[in-house]
Amino acid sequence: MDKSSMAKWVLIVWTSSLLSLGTVAPGKERPESVQEYQKWAAGERARLQQNDPDLPRIHYIPPRGFLGDPNGLIHHQGKYHLFYQHNPKWPKAGPAHWGHAVSEDLLHWQDWPIALAPSPKGPDKDGCYSGCAVIDTDGTPTLIYTGISPQVQCLATSKDWIVWQKYERNPILANPGIGEPLLGWRDPYVWREGDEWRMTISSGITDKGGAVLLYRAKDLRGPWSFMHPLFVCREWLIDSPYHPNFECVSFVPLGPKWLLVASAEHHQRAYWFLGDYREGRFYPETSGALDGNLHKYPATFYAPQVFRDTQGRVLMFGWLRESRSRPDLGYTGAMSLPRLLTLRSDGRLGMAPAPELQKLRDRHWHVESQTITNAGMTDTLKDIRGKCLEILAEIVPQDAPRIELHVLLDRNHRNKDEKQRQQTTIAVHGFPIREIQIQRGQASRSPHVAAGDVVHRFERLRDEKSLRLHVFVDYSIVEAFVNGRCCVTARVYPANDEAVGIDLRAVGGQAIVRSLDVWTLRPIWPPHREKSTR
Repeated sequence: MDKSSMAKWVLIVWTSSLLSLGTVAPGKERPESVQEYQKWAAGERARLQQNDPDLPRIHYIPPRGFLGDPNGLIHHQGKYHLFYQHNPKWPKAGPAHWGHAVSEDLLHWQDWPIALAPSPKGPDKDGCYSGCAVIDTDGTPTLIYTGISPQVQCLATSKDWIVWQKYERNPILANPGIGEPLLGWRDPYVWREGDEWRMTISSGITDKGGAVLLYRAKDLRGPWSFMHPLFVCREWLIDSPYHPNFECVSFVPLGPKWLLVASAEHHQRAYWFLGDYREGRFYPETSGALDGNLHKYPATFYAPQVFRDTQGRVLMFGWLRESRSRPDLGYTGAMSLPRLLTLRSDGRLGMAPAPELQKLRDRHWHVESQTITNAGMTDTLKDIRGKCLEILAEIVPQDAPRIELHVLLDRNHRNKDEKQRQQTTIAVHGFPIREIQIQRGQASRSPHVAAGDVVHRFERLRDEKSLRLHVFVDYSIVEAFVNGRCCVTARVYPANDEAVGIDLRAVGGQAIVRSLDVWTLRPIWPPHREKSTR
């Protein structure tokens, strides 16, 4: 969690009934069961669907309140657990909690009671901030997280994943152990290595930059001892900018290499590093940004966490921030779609949507190979409509320096001036690819919505001759995967019943569309599912 967000959390007094289970549904007494909490959450989502025309249908959102950083991502005994930074009282001020959702398929999520809430006299009295989940050597589910004011590391365990008992001797680690001034010290990430536990803590060393500090212990409860910095940013400036302070670090093996993901607090943007891990130190070889936004902050996608599931896959979720002001709706924030991370043959990070998302596909349109120009494919695509779509396009650019995919397009606008149409434009520049933009200037008619472009710039690859755009449109969210190299995300808020069309065009030349497939997507929230359009 970044400092700007931290400043908004203030201490409030919680009842003993909240502490006994760790959750209170706003305006209600403590739920008697998970089922009662889920019934309440379903009612809240039904209300949101009635009141918010831009409500996402395939992304996880909180039933009410603030959703922030993904925390404690873990796959255990057939269930994916998604914890997240949460303020159930939002838009009222309140300290950080851990919300909790559970899924068996990475798609359909069940809301479980809030896992962690501040203890009024505990080391987390001002908030339960980001951290991780692990299974202890005796099989006990364990959460490790940061308490603030001051920043310390805490632990909680559970027998059933519902009721979480905080360790009576918290904090488990209160002293950074490094004799240098730090800018931050939070967001623990823990794994088992040999016969001991290792833990990274996100930090920044004054005048040296973003740092990942490494600790070790025989037992999760400690004592933990500081080893040395795993990685310091200033020592790695080959193809990555200088970052004063890191937060929300993840560190996992990926093929023969190790992947380090860090969020740069001052950039408010997430970055990846790939390299070797030897003798407790990380030696990066390649790096890059995980998502937009170039030179404009904050980014939509931030504070991601990476984890390995029981299939051995490395998956990632990130926090999608709102770019509108609607506190009247009673919720804010969404979780990204699950992203599958791989090691590419060029030694860089590969990224694709998790294949489970294909199970949401409903009505299908397929377009055969054809040449396109600046005139686009208006007639060919005129019958394709939807605000919740998956679009997969394979394109050979030929001499076109720019390819544009328009989504959430209002085809019925009476004004023939293209600039007056409501639309979101995904523009890819240059081949080999140089840059992708999600242009939001015409995406919404609301004056309370941010309209700046989201931009991601690529390292150009000589052998990149074609374009594979894999785009998910979910009402107010657009996630565009490009050539298996990255995903760029934007919030767009069309709030227009006519903004349902798509178009594809080549600008400044011609291109060949090898194939174009579009599916409508079924929403993930029972029992309020929309009927199939087949």
